[in-house]
Amino acid sequence: MKNRKWLAVGVSVTVSAVILTLLLTFSNDGPSEHQADRPKAKPQQSSLPLNPKTEVTATPPLDKLTESQKSYFLNAVAQNPEYRYTGQLNCSSRQPISLWHGYRAKEKEALEATIAAYNKNLQSRWQPCSTPAPQVTTTAIPFDKYADQLKSKILEKQGPDIFIYAQDRLGNWASSTAILYPITGQIDAQLLSLHPPEVLTAVMVGDQLYGMPLNTKTLALIYNKKLLKNPPKTTSAIERLMRQKASADGKFHALAYPYANYYYHSIWQNGYGGRLFNEQQELEVDSQANIKALEHVVDWHNNSLMPHRPEESDVTTLFNEQRIMMAISGPWFLDSINEAIDYAIAPLPTISEVRSPMKPWMTVEGAYISANSVNKALSIDLL
Repeated sequence: MKNRKWLAVGVSVTVSAVILTLLLTFSNDGPSEHQADRPKAKPQQSSLPLNPKTEVTATPPLDKLTESQKSYFLNAVAQNPEYRYTGQLNCSSRQPISLWHGYRAKEKEALEATIAAYNKNLQSRWQPCSTPAPQVTTTAIPFDKYADQLKSKILEKQGPDIFIYAQDRLGNWASSTAILYPITGQIDAQLLSLHPPEVLTAVMVGDQLYGMPLNTKTLALIYNKKLLKNPPKTTSAIERLMRQKASADGKFHALAYPYANYYYHSIWQNGYGGRLFNEQQELEVDSQANIKALEHVVDWHNNSLMPHRPEESDVTTLFNEQRIMMAISGPWFLDSINEAIDYAIAPLPTISEVRSPMKPWMTVEGAYISANSVNKALSIDLL
């Protein structure tokens, strides 16, 4: 995703949703969030070694950092010039840690295996203490209910200590001191510097760090190998296939994706070089690039070359019923594919008119600490 202010991103989603609605008479469910700066957090004091043989200074050479990373680290050092992460916890950290997530299938299994390994490691490191080691428990929440339940439970002080979520709601959540606990200055800087700047800044608001990046996800072309041997490499080739394969009764199509969702429409807008704000943060919705990007979707929609107004769940059903040859989606789609279907993944095609590839946005999932966590020291250790 282009590096823009969260306010601009929120407004851009709203504006584009209106445009898509007027042109196609369908809705967009993209987020509209705003970021706000938060007070700076102080490093935690601790006394139990995680690894007594390892001590890492919190400030790597500044010439190795990007400007955004440099700003963060200078801010962290300014708060406490003597801050050094030595991998320590306090023996009084006895409360168990609850972690919420929206994963399922293999992602859920991988997370649970990771937490099990952490609990085992924590048990061995807790031996100097006279109390039993606290444990981390995980809870999977259905994704369609996750965001609302997460916010309401945290505000009711019944939520998790840690939760995993994408960056799209961070701006809104960071504006409330009752939801997120900022971790600026409390995570080792060399560890943070391993992340690409685009990933690290996705879990930051201004110069404040709110989470640790876990993974990145983006869109690709997923196709049924039984129905399609070689995926098209250009949009012109895809359109020819769509016109050839679209059945008269509308029950079979070559391609489906949630084109009403602005996150998915970004592949066209970014591919054409479009944007909603210029360098002065002025709207340029009616740019030729944006118009061209919308014209493609409008044309495919009006000519019934794709299923009418599909949601993500509809695309999954169509793919599993083998009523489409291709879908545009992300890693979350794969666990929903029937085991009997032999599928493959290919890069998104090149937009023939501009000879530029479709360019999806990137989703960054991070782990965040709730403002009402009962054990922030252990939560930071887990991150």
